[in-house]
Amino acid sequence: EALRHARRALLAAVAASRGPRPGAVQINLPARKPLEPCEPSSEAGRALRARVDALLASPPTEAVHGRGAPDVERLAARVSRAERPLVVLGPLPVSAASDGTADAVFDLARALGAPVYAEATSQLRFGRGGDGVARVDALDLLLRVPSPLSRFDLAIEIGGPPTSMAYERLLGARPELARIRFEAHRARDPQGTADVAVGPIGPAIRSLLGAITEPSRVDDAWVAEVLEAAHELHARGVGH
Repeated sequence: EALRHARRALLAAVAASRGPRPGAVQINLPARKPLEPCEPSSEAGRALRARVDALLASPPTEAVHGRGAPDVERLAARVSRAERPLVVLGPLPVSAASDGTADAVFDLARALGAPVYAEATSQLRFGRGGDGVARVDALDLLLRVPSPLSRFDLAIEIGGPPTSMAYERLLGARPELARIRFEAHRARDPQGTADVAVGPIGPAIRSLLGAITEPSRVDDAWVAEVLEAAHELHARGVGH
């Protein structure tokens, strides 16, 4: 967890150094002395070393500018491999409904055939837009009970971190889950396990869409199961 925190701090520093007001940043990371590495001498120490090695072997989170992101091809390949992608819309500015962000988000969802959860703070939960998109409400409730929604294999998070506690706990329990985050100004990722694209969200998503060359592998049966589970909740008068 400490190493994941260090990577989050470095990610935020890289993003801050690049904009919207580029400049130098200072990084403070506390560490116990001695700083020299040493071989573990106990079973607990060897177990910790194994966990550290496993973490270091996993790809680190990245801060890339959304417009012309240099790693967009790798992100597109990750998206193309997903069979059960879920688009999660967290807090977004009020302008998201009219500045092209909404169109880009829904075009991505349609291209993938992915269900979309839009919390109220996203500005995109209510109103027009999103025709032909599978919308899912009550994310928190669906993740608190056994449901097909929890089997998603890729999370595409747009905007600030979602407010759902059940979603946060699921991410904490599944650090290996593939995740991509799109943020306008700051590289926020409390779990420290996502690839983060920092920059104008609409252009960043358009760049990703342009780099996707393979047809979607979405599991339509899974999407249908998710929508049915959400419908059953509403039918029982449960939801928000």
